Amino acid sequence: VLNEELLERLKKSKITLSIQPSFYQSDKFWAHKMIGQNRMKYSYAWKSLFDTGCPVICGSDAPIDEINPIIGINNALTRGDNENLTLNDAILGYTINGTVVTDSFSNSGVLSLGKFANFILLSNDIFKANISEIENIKVEKTYIKGELLGL
Repeated sequence: VLNEELLERLKKSKITLSIQPSFYQSDKFWAHKMIGQNRMKYSYAWKSLFDTGCPVICGSDAPIDEINPIIGINNALTRGDNENLTLNDAILGYTINGTVVTDSFSNSGVLSLGKFANFILLSNDIFKANISEIENIKVEKTYIKGELLGL
């Protein structure tokens, strides 16, 4: 669990931070009982972590939680307080940031000539959707190195 001192130390360290926004939807019902309401202020403090300037990557921690990135993106946007992420930060956390910190940006992370074509096709344009609609967006197809996965 974070605190103000640790956030200040993170600003100086620039270490990679990994968060799992999908956890919040289940944890919010019991976490305060385990760690106390005062410590909840810095629990799941995603915006504060992005604000440190450290690279932040997002994941699901599957199989503990659902692997679907839309669930995590929705949770990151709808926490309900000042720790919500912007859609842009959530998308970066689930895409490009992971390739930068693993030093694989040279061949993945964005669609461009000479890079792996790792991408998903969604049922709706996530950038045009209302926040309340994002949880209903479906991953329709997944491509890895340009090949359609047969799911």
